[in-house]
Amino acid sequence: MKEGTEKEGLKAELVLRVQLAAPDPAVVVDYAALVNSICKPPFPVKAEDIHVRQMRLLSDALIEGYNLRVPTNELKSFLSLIQSAPLIIGHDHEGIPIGRWFGGEIIKLGDVSWAAPLIYWMRGVPGDEMAKNLDGGIYRDVSASFRWTTSECSICGQTIYACPHVPGGEYGGAICFIWT
Repeated sequence: MKEGTEKEGLKAELVLRVQLAAPDPAVVVDYAALVNSICKPPFPVKAEDIHVRQMRLLSDALIEGYNLRVPTNELKSFLSLIQSAPLIIGHDHEGIPIGRWFGGEIIKLGDVSWAAPLIYWMRGVPGDEMAKNLDGGIYRDVSASFRWTTSECSICGQTIYACPHVPGGEYGGAICFIWT
């Protein structure tokens, strides 16, 4: 996991472990129709044109090393914010996207809730190679770049800018973290 939080301005660069979610073989979904309605490509895609995978992207578990936690009820908002957002390499916002996020759901694994969006990308030589590397576990990490509008201290409930607590510090037996 990459370090990168700063208390002043709460800038965060997070590297999150991405895991493929197992699809339910009994459920038949017209992913091409979803892509066409959500992402609105200039030319409609057909099922045979695209690869689709569901990924567990963000959870409500404590992100250790960042002392950051996303409330469970915010995961749905996160999903809505990334609809049709580009999947890019290396935070190069000037670069060409390799896919797009769409759809998704909140899934529960044990005590942890996950935002699990879908991604799609085009079939063909580079696309087929990406699918093989994802499915084979070679591509496992994704870096999520986002900003939040609130940053509340888990100890006192005040904005992290105004409170005396330092994320990661221990206060009365509780570790301070940031609620986003």
